[in-house]
Amino acid sequence: MSSELSSPLTEGTRYSYAPNQVQFIAQDYLKHFGSERSRELADTMCDSDRSIAKTIVFTPVLATESSEQLERTLALYTNQRDCAPFTVLLHFNAPMAAGINGITAEFEGIVKQASLVGLDVRSCFSSYDDPTIGEIRKDIWDAGIRLAERDGLFKPGETNDVIGVNQDIDLEAMSPHYIKHIQAHYDEEKSRSNDSIWLSAASTSTSHRYPFDSHPNTALGIFYADLTYRQGGVGYEAGLTVPLAMYMLSGGFNPKDQLKETHAIVDGSVNYSIPLAHAKTSPRRYIDRFPRNGYDELWTADSFGPDDPCRVSDLSRRDANPEELREHVSSFLGNNVLKVLGYSRHFIQDDTPRNSLDDRANGLLAHLQRLAINRRALGRICDVVGDMTLLDQHDEIFRPTLERYREIEKKLRSIAGSKNI
Repeated sequence: MSSELSSPLTEGTRYSYAPNQVQFIAQDYLKHFGSERSRELADTMCDSDRSIAKTIVFTPVLATESSEQLERTLALYTNQRDCAPFTVLLHFNAPMAAGINGITAEFEGIVKQASLVGLDVRSCFSSYDDPTIGEIRKDIWDAGIRLAERDGLFKPGETNDVIGVNQDIDLEAMSPHYIKHIQAHYDEEKSRSNDSIWLSAASTSTSHRYPFDSHPNTALGIFYADLTYRQGGVGYEAGLTVPLAMYMLSGGFNPKDQLKETHAIVDGSVNYSIPLAHAKTSPRRYIDRFPRNGYDELWTADSFGPDDPCRVSDLSRRDANPEELREHVSSFLGNNVLKVLGYSRHFIQDDTPRNSLDDRANGLLAHLQRLAINRRALGRICDVVGDMTLLDQHDEIFRPTLERYREIEKKLRSIAGSKNI
């Protein structure tokens, strides 16, 4: 195959590649899909003294973010142990209306200090007329692809060996072996693939810090959300790992996406497959919005500007009261887990095959069994500490959800039983 391809990925060439032809995929992707801004960003971050690493952490940073947050997150990466080299790319950004023209001296000092202690961290800046998270992420990912191509990482004959990690800046804790476990996951997958299959996206174990000391009811709401996703085997968008070949074959982030931007790459949820790679993120968005909004509108189209209230949230904001907690969990989490398990819409269409209905019923039954196991574990903890309050509260909140799951599971079985194989 020549290095000059005649048709873009969208016209059918995306699936004509073999997994060891990443170099050609990169050339094709950058020619047809690479953002123009990413050229300048790549030039800014190019390091003539060393190549970009084969594990790249991509992190947008609002230019009005707190210096303490940036310092804390870079310290977590500096503390990584027993891993192969990795690179952190920071994309500082701001709306043009904010009047910010570049990275502040304070931020530059924090980045330089992290570099002095050995972290390969590179930074760039962009301003946008109307910023979207899709465009912000696309620009930095495309810049990383340009750097990887320039540095010769897409060598002919090698399988998708450059891994991108989609992360946020508001990390509060991280396993010192976070990067190690990501790299081990893909090393194992590559050893099994024998250059014959595509490497796939995976989710790391990202959860929130729970502010039980200051906002106990909100903390329970966050805990139940994290637990629900984990029981469903689904991770968050921050912490998603994507081989760059898979990213390019998808066409990359959609610059128009204001929310759920990774769906353009993975077309929905990705299973929890790197559970030992654990990180905790800030609860600030929940503290600001959960009492009045519940799980709705935690993220909005305004979430990526300097005026987003959660970015200046403090502990003086009120906690959710018990009635709000009960209402939010009961009304939303039950339906939300159905979405992440694949029941988001039209799951009982007339033309749905019987085996698909059985599979969905089996998945829901397995989820019910996981819920039961977790409830028993919670009961043992409550028994040990001599306080059954949390278990009673759990049962009260989740009873409507469990009843709905059981009704749907029975309905699926009934419909499947009435179909001919």
